[in-house]
Amino acid sequence: MRDELMGLAERALAHAGGEAQATAWWERQLSAAQGRGVTTEAVSVEVVVLAGGRVGTAVTTEVEDAGLERVADAAARLAASGPPARDELPEPAAGRPHDGFDPRAELPELGEWSSWKAAAARTAIASSKGVRAYEERSFGELRVRRHGEDGRSLELATTAVGAADLDPAALTAEADRLLGDAGPLAAATAGEYAAVLGPWAVAEVLRRAALAFGGPQSPLADLLGKRVAASCVNLSDSPRFAATLPRSYDAEGAPRQPLPLIQDGVAHRLALPGTGHATVAGGGGTLPEHLVLVGGGAADLAELAAPVEQGLFIPSLSLHGAWVLGRRGSALAEGVRAIRGGALAEPLPNLTVLFEPLELLGRAQALTARQRTIPPPVQRSARTASAIVCPGARFGGGVFVA
Repeated sequence: MRDELMGLAERALAHAGGEAQATAWWERQLSAAQGRGVTTEAVSVEVVVLAGGRVGTAVTTEVEDAGLERVADAAARLAASGPPARDELPEPAAGRPHDGFDPRAELPELGEWSSWKAAAARTAIASSKGVRAYEERSFGELRVRRHGEDGRSLELATTAVGAADLDPAALTAEADRLLGDAGPLAAATAGEYAAVLGPWAVAEVLRRAALAFGGPQSPLADLLGKRVAASCVNLSDSPRFAATLPRSYDAEGAPRQPLPLIQDGVAHRLALPGTGHATVAGGGGTLPEHLVLVGGGAADLAELAAPVEQGLFIPSLSLHGAWVLGRRGSALAEGVRAIRGGALAEPLPNLTVLFEPLELLGRAQALTARQRTIPPPVQRSARTASAIVCPGARFGGGVFVA
């Protein structure tokens, strides 16, 4: 519980000395798919030491004083040759509380094609700067994978604070509808296409675009106040948004702050040290992890497709191979159909497509009004869980088939 975890963090910090941070957390995770299930529960302690301009980090599940002393010593030794540290740990500040915690971490009954994950975590952070932060978070995650008789496939995923808030029947029906009926597969010729992307595909575009908004070496640092996307793009990092997985603190116990990243297509803010977006304590990068793309006026994906004479409909994208910020990278497009004369036409096989996220956002033309809450490909922990809230979108080019 709270007092126990905070006491554990305080004890670990006392062994570290100097400029340091201790994070103690309890987490319970359950995951299940057809024929198998896994449950884990543990208490862990991380100690971070900043010394000589470098940072050392060590983690243990040994919570007695001897174990805490060993992990603190290990962090100090690692700091001698560790990565560069930021200037210093943050000063204490109160984070905004939220109700994003479901302690049950229970899984509903499995559907035929679904897999589930649920987790709940309590986290306490104590630092030599005087930070004393505590937070409780949870998430439920549902994934549905469908395979067509024609060899095509499609996976959709959704997340919420609790697994009981997710509807497997509705997500399965949507996956079936988006995958469509089996039929003779057409071939996609090489070239650039206009495209309608489902929310799951848009989430992957935004996940890659988010890397440009992390600092301090952001490629957008010199473009603040300038247009970087189409005027219909309004993107923010919103850890308090009702549809996301809310969060109060970052990895250093600094309050998470909402950031308007793009307003009417213009770059506005970056996730920098001090904005509550540290991904690890003491060093490493900053990253917006609770992206919200404001919806538009289109009723559904069919309305988005109506103006497209020839293009691609891509419900979902997933990482495919290496990808470098600022260059066109590849992704696997699933559930693809051709768009002809403003309507969905023949199915296409799963495709490898190329795009550069900011270039693609610059070609955005319209968005659906409805948004979806979509988890990352791998959600590792309730204490660091994130989500992207976004609509479907139409792009007037920027998607390439090799």
